[in-house]
Amino acid sequence: MRFSLQSLRFPQLPKGKTVPRQAVAKLFLALYLPMALILTGLVYGTLKINAEIGLQALQAQEAGEVKLAGQTLVHDFEVVAADVRLLSKAPALMHFLDTGNPAEKQRLNALFLVMSQEKRRYNQIRYLDNSGMETIRISRVNGKSEAVAGKELQNKAGRYFFSDSLRLAQGEIYISPLDLNIEHGQIEIPHKPMLRFGTPVFNSAGEKKGVVLINYYGSALIEDFRRAMVERRHAMLLNRDGYWLSSPDTSLEWGFMFGRETTFAK
Repeated sequence: MRFSLQSLRFPQLPKGKTVPRQAVAKLFLALYLPMALILTGLVYGTLKINAEIGLQALQAQEAGEVKLAGQTLVHDFEVVAADVRLLSKAPALMHFLDTGNPAEKQRLNALFLVMSQEKRRYNQIRYLDNSGMETIRISRVNGKSEAVAGKELQNKAGRYFFSDSLRLAQGEIYISPLDLNIEHGQIEIPHKPMLRFGTPVFNSAGEKKGVVLINYYGSALIEDFRRAMVERRHAMLLNRDGYWLSSPDTSLEWGFMFGRETTFAK
């Protein structure tokens, strides 16, 4: 079918007559308004479809980054838990728990020291007896692993991570909440985020003799989270109570350690 303006036949007006403006306006509206509505609908539909496609792509990207971040944190946890199990089953530890021999203690101390030197993400590696007293403690100080002895050893019977680890059955692993390290009853300055992994240890007779604890640098965990989130400025890591462990606004972080009530939910 061919269409041209020439094929349209408009009524002829008598000579000397003009079309009233109202008639022209009505004709204009009759032709233009439907076309404008159709065009607007097409544009709106196209924009809406494009927006939905963009939103779906963004959601898929964000979900992928969150999943990757979660997998990264779980992997970090599994690595530390494996090291805790390794230490709890080490022959050097078993020999010391059976005999209490100072020579065996030195061998166990050397084993803890080597692991600390190789696994630089561990702030402390410790063996605590049933009373909560540190018997062996290796600490990272200024980038070096050092054995702590004498008056520097502390009793941790009152700390939640010791009692929670001690009450476990053989082979179970305790993982503490991520919080700031406390030394001699005070929050350590500068702030040192920390996770504690612990498990009870037994001698060859099956008697519970204390716990092995690894203090894992929480800052390493947080950095892994931020890298997995591709350094997104809005990425946040919360604890189970809704407090910020990592936030674009650093003033919000660790509020639970200082008695603040502001949480993500609020």
